[in-house]
Amino acid sequence: MSVVSLESVEKVFNPDGENRYQALADVSLEIGKSSIEVIAGPSGSGKTTLLSIIGLMSRPTAGRVKILDKETTLMSERFRTLFRRSNIGVLFQEFNLIPDLTVLENMNIVQYPTGPSLSHMQNRSCELLERFRMLGKARSLAATLSGGEKQRLALARALIADPDLMLIDEPTAHLDSRLSEEVIAIFRELKAEGKTLLICSHDPLIISSDLPDRVLTMKDGRLSCD
Repeated sequence: MSVVSLESVEKVFNPDGENRYQALADVSLEIGKSSIEVIAGPSGSGKTTLLSIIGLMSRPTAGRVKILDKETTLMSERFRTLFRRSNIGVLFQEFNLIPDLTVLENMNIVQYPTGPSLSHMQNRSCELLERFRMLGKARSLAATLSGGEKQRLALARALIADPDLMLIDEPTAHLDSRLSEEVIAIFRELKAEGKTLLICSHDPLIISSDLPDRVLTMKDGRLSCD
């Protein structure tokens, strides 16, 4: 089963305006289960746009997008949102934590839309916080965390629904080498658990390691395999 299947995907911003910009051009991609794929490329090459389309946060201008064998291209926004919450975990480069909420509140808040009981939310949140050595910080404000702690919290939060697909944008951008190695070790664990990871990174520590099953390169909105 293909976890991700893209067919001739294009993304054009302001298609009828003077500042028309083609972010993606004829991108086709197949990603299988329990693999780690890395997309390398400079800033502005289209990596983040590609993640947003695979993560169902934006729609392609042309082409087809299938996630977990589901055709998503024409899916309504409501069903796209429900499907994303249940099946896709996203780790943003800037973490997107709510600084004035505690660590535990940042975990719980992403579960409210799915409607589990408070006890279920607390149990799931604490389970993941313990896994990522953050349970002792449960009552600390997110704003007070170090860079490495914010990264672990963001990763725990992305796993809250136990998704099959993880989309990860520049995971080591704010980390030193030691913390980067810790994050890479976590990625290996997730793959061993059967999850599929698509990572955008220009960090040689990731690209040159034995972590990826495949490294793809994006340039000027086009994808190629090294």
